[in-house]
Amino acid sequence: EDHYIHTLGQIKNRKSLLYSWKKPGIQLYHRITGTDHEDINPKAGRKSIGISRTFDKIDDRDEVRRRVMIMARHIIYIVMRHDVSPTLFYLKIGYEYGVSSKTTHSSKRRFSEKLFKKSLGDMYDTLSKQRLGAIKITISVSQFSTQDRVASDLFYWEEDSESYRLGLDLHHLREKYGLDIIKSASEL
Repeated sequence: EDHYIHTLGQIKNRKSLLYSWKKPGIQLYHRITGTDHEDINPKAGRKSIGISRTFDKIDDRDEVRRRVMIMARHIIYIVMRHDVSPTLFYLKIGYEYGVSSKTTHSSKRRFSEKLFKKSLGDMYDTLSKQRLGAIKITISVSQFSTQDRVASDLFYWEEDSESYRLGLDLHHLREKYGLDIIKSASEL
């Protein structure tokens, strides 16, 4: 049945209609009119960053690796934009016939493009044993801390700090000229 309500503003004049729907209608009426007196909860912080792509079957393992590295650049860009340091990396490869392989890597080092791509490459090497054609790639990062609060491995402190600074410079260039302005050799 058409109640001739076309805008949210018209609901204020139709209080009896929404009240006839009992509790759900009453709650809806008060939320729409702003008279529910519920506290506004600020949005919780981001818990993960991920990307997933589905494509036609690819049998060439080098091509799948290349696509993983391209997707990694997109994740890196978002991570740098949010100024967080993920400590858990996730990679899942979906194959034809519903077969999939996944792995995670936990890192105590400062996040950088070099570290992330190396970790993903190693993770991919452990997953690429399948002889089926790949049809989906999923990459995500989680367990964030801010860059300055990372409990970094002291043996890699200097290397990680340098890689991080280089990553920041790359990020600034990508923000200014676009994400595709600089690509690593593993993406070509």
